[in-house]
Amino acid sequence: MQRLAALGCTYLQFDDTSLAYLNDPAQRAEIRGRGEDAEHLHLRYIAQINAAIAGRPAAMAVTTHLCRGNFRSSWVASGGYDFVAEALFSELAVDGFFLEYDDARSGGFAPLRFVPAGKTVVLGLVSSKTGALEDPGDLRRRIDEAAAATSAAPARSTRPGLRGVSQPAEAAHAIASAMTPIGTLM
Repeated sequence: MQRLAALGCTYLQFDDTSLAYLNDPAQRAEIRGRGEDAEHLHLRYIAQINAAIAGRPAAMAVTTHLCRGNFRSSWVASGGYDFVAEALFSELAVDGFFLEYDDARSGGFAPLRFVPAGKTVVLGLVSSKTGALEDPGDLRRRIDEAAAATSAAPARSTRPGLRGVSQPAEAAHAIASAMTPIGTLM
């Protein structure tokens, strides 16, 4: 972290699949089948990420993108953030979260009630898996639903920041996505 800061890095984003995959009951069953503790593995992952970013410079913002996989417009894991939400949002020492909310497999917004004040959540509402454009009214409605979920936590002096963007841009290229070049530009 110090070396990155010395090179001028003020923003670092982790792309993490481990925490997102643990929301999927099928993935947890596979982990249990290997003899691992699938019910508590997310706590270990959170501790490992926190150890990796400990001592970061105060001027460096760190965020994480929870990814369920996206290659050639397919995915690996499904399930809402419910399973990891409380520990993820309250214990992971990052400044913000990029979350996939582009389809029904992403679950609802209720887990956002655990996001503490001062953290930013970026909602990946626009899919990079299809070439279809989302209805602007639907996007506004979903942002309002997410905002309502973040305000559900008791005694908040300030709410977490919410932003809306497409799913990660790295997936929106000709090889990894079913989107056409014109859809990518939109």
